[in-house]
Amino acid sequence: MKKYLSLLFFVLALSLNAQRIPFDNYNIHNGLPQNSVFDIIQDHRGYLWFATQVGAARFDGHSFVSFYTTEGLPDNYVNCLLNDSRGQIWFGTDGGGIGIYDGNVIRTINRTKGLISDHVEELHEDRYHTVWVRTHYGISRLSSNDTVVSYSAANGLLHNNVICMFEDHEGRMWFGTQKGISVIDHGTITNHELDDVIWGIAQDSKGNYWIATQSSGIYRYDGKKFAHFTTDNGLANDIVISIFVDSHDHVWCGTYQGGVSMYDGHRFINHRENGLTNEVIMGFFEDSRGILWCRPNEDGIFRLLNGRFQHIDKKNNLVDNYILKIFEDNQQNIWFGTLGGGVSEYSKFSFEVFQDIDGLPDNSVFSVMADHTGCIWAGTNAGVVKFDGTQFTTLGKESGLPDYTITHILED
Repeated sequence: MKKYLSLLFFVLALSLNAQRIPFDNYNIHNGLPQNSVFDIIQDHRGYLWFATQVGAARFDGHSFVSFYTTEGLPDNYVNCLLNDSRGQIWFGTDGGGIGIYDGNVIRTINRTKGLISDHVEELHEDRYHTVWVRTHYGISRLSSNDTVVSYSAANGLLHNNVICMFEDHEGRMWFGTQKGISVIDHGTITNHELDDVIWGIAQDSKGNYWIATQSSGIYRYDGKKFAHFTTDNGLANDIVISIFVDSHDHVWCGTYQGGVSMYDGHRFINHRENGLTNEVIMGFFEDSRGILWCRPNEDGIFRLLNGRFQHIDKKNNLVDNYILKIFEDNQQNIWFGTLGGGVSEYSKFSFEVFQDIDGLPDNSVFSVMADHTGCIWAGTNAGVVKFDGTQFTTLGKESGLPDYTITHILED
């Protein structure tokens, strides 16, 4: 019945520009310690964890439990989170280093124990169960016994300001810096100086690396040589601040004031309009159903559906327009962490959109009802459509209706 109810909602949504979407919104009034949510993870037991400016929170689906310095956090400003392979929760803080929670106590790793910096931007556990720590002062790696090895420009890193990190298919770690890329493979550093700021690194199924730069467009690296793509090759803008390879091997480039460019293996397809109302794209996320989400700058969220972007913002009940993090839990619910508004949960049942390409006879829907068997009936400009949960059946004049435009439906 949930599927039918979701259809009822979305058929109506097709004819309403500011439809309120049934988000579950959480903020300080629901128990979240603070409304800016920088990161979201899920642990082995199904609990969700949220990183905020004033501590971290664990959510069991009903209530929040907060963690502060009084509970052992090294600092209340938590930038990032990690659930490691041993079930431990890592807190990367902005000034206190790292806190590691084993379910009982929180232990601290900071500069006094060898960490490159106490201002932690990102955490990643690789396939060898080593945890990598990205900062703007270099990087550190931690083994399972908390041994710390740090890398900076002083011992081979291309630049101390590390902006992104990425683990490739072979387990090598790639670091985008202010001057280019450093690759660490079993302790050996290889540098690729590109004389530009690197905003993102991705890899396609063929093993090619795709690199987003601040002013030089994008590069493709096949392991031997670099190929360079700019606006001369069809890219929407040479300032590329995010890059992502989807499950179809399409390369998505988020640009600054150029919208989205997608490389399909042959050419760039630019989405400067096509439903986009913001031309600054900060990041991408593909959910388990293959739906692509685009995170713009302070303008809600976009999702790609049937080749066109849908815009969702506060008018649709999103808790805030400034999205910092997108996360999918193990129940296929999508979570949006925001700057100052809290967090919105998007149920997997809430985003079932049906249009004419799916079998709906017309996208103008005037009336919707559910009959006693659970089937959905909708009145359109092209007759009546019945949906049984699997397929659409359309009835028009040829079926005996006096007119194709149906504005009301009732069951006697």
